Amino acid sequence: MQAHRAETTLAEDGIVTIRDTPFRRGESVEVIVFPFAPAADPAASDPLHGIPMTFLPPPEPLGEAKTPKELLEIFRRLQQTVGLTQADASAWKQTVAEARR
Repeated sequence: MQAHRAETTLAEDGIVTIRDTPFRRGESVEVIVFPFAPAADPAASDPLHGIPMTFLPPPEPLGEAKTPKELLEIFRRLQQTVGLTQADASAWKQTVAEARR
């Protein structure tokens, strides 16, 4: 199915004119009309957009030999050091739980 997207402004109430389509006279087409909405501002959907961030290395290597309990202890120390949130803690706990499987 060939699709063609176009934007236009109505010149008269209830009449839509679309020019320069790739279709031929006599072809049947389906037309769906939506009110035009400009693209969303990325800053509106991402509260951290444009805010400089510093990524710190882990306080110690996270080798494969670490147990889930050891990983949680590392996270707790990191949380105290840089003030990570409860949401961060939940994400780490989920990661540790998945690592156990």
